[in-house]
Amino acid sequence: MSTNKNNSILNTKNESIKIPSYLKKEYDSVNKILNSIDIEVDKIGQNVKNWDINRKQCIKGNAGKKQLTILQKQGQDVYSQLQEKSHITKKLANEMSDQLWKIVEPHVLTSYDRIQSIKRTLTQKLKTLNDRLLTPEQRTFKDQIHAARKQSQSKNNMNHEISRRIKNKMNGLEKR
Repeated sequence: MSTNKNNSILNTKNESIKIPSYLKKEYDSVNKILNSIDIEVDKIGQNVKNWDINRKQCIKGNAGKKQLTILQKQGQDVYSQLQEKSHITKKLANEMSDQLWKIVEPHVLTSYDRIQSIKRTLTQKLKTLNDRLLTPEQRTFKDQIHAARKQSQSKNNMNHEISRRIKNKMNGLEKR
């Protein structure tokens, strides 16, 4: 790695990226923030793994509603932390100059993708936990809503198919 008056060189696995000296300070600042976000996301990811282990044990052991509610709250808190990190990453990306973006884009996108991946996983696990906390009446109501949505969707699909056939008949495309 070498440095001259005008440019710093950043060595990466794939290539060396020249960082103009006027961007060096801003790059260092952004990189420091991204590195701290990465460290925090790693910790959050580990917390999600531990939380999931506890969740599975509670579900297998038929834990009480109180324990499941505590787990639900913990999961929601972790999700809020991920939302905050996601917001910070987006804000950082939107506020940086185009030249700096070209340099740090892979790091920003990698960090953001990791956050989104953990959020998707956590959302699914929270959903199953929330379903466990439903009373029988709430579960019945939820099932009715789901059935109504499914019926509405199939009706829309049928209407679409009918209108497609009519249109094709008018254009002489429908096979007999």
